This record gives sequence, structure tokens and C-alpha cells, in this order.
Amino acid sequence: MTKRRSRSTRLRRWGPGGHFLAQKHTRNHMRDLFLPQFLDRRPYTEWETKKDDARDWALNKARKILKEHQPDPLDKKISKEFERIIKSVENLKLQVSG
Repeated sequence: MTKRRSRSTRLRRWGPGGHFLAQKHTRNHMRDLFLPQFLDRRPYTEWETKKDDARDWALNKARKILKEHQPDPLDKKISKEFERIIKSVENLKLQVSG
């Protein structure tokens, strides 16, 4: 049985109004998708000295990503298509305003 067929079989089993949370498959695989990164499990005394929380951690992570992330360059075909689209929009703007 393929993965796709297996998924659709499980979906049909739940039926309208049903849910997947009580299913064995969900319990076995939920950690594959959901691992909270910003859950504070420190003792209160440690938190008390730092007074930081999940918002601070998320903000620091976002800042780090924005600072360090190096995206892969676009494929040349895609880049040329973007340039073509931008030029056509710029030409339309000139026609409308001029």
C-alpha cells in the first residue's frame, strides 16, 4: 500500500466531524512534526535571574536568521522571468502616468 493510499484510508476512517488526535498513528508520529522550541522548562529561580521568555527567544532567533541567512541564488530562468515581469509592469506604469 502506498503512503498516499494509507493516508486517505486513515482520513476516511475518521469520517466527517472526526479527528486524528486519538489515533495511534498520530501519537507515534506527532513528535516528527511538533517539537516546541520556545517552551520554558527551566526552574523558576533560573528564570527569575534572567527574566526572559519565549518572546525573547523567538525575537533573538528571528534576528539571527535575518542576520545570517544566505538564500540560494535563483535559477537563471526564474531570474530572467522576474526581470521580464518587472520591466512589463514598469512600462505599464509609464504608459498610465504618461
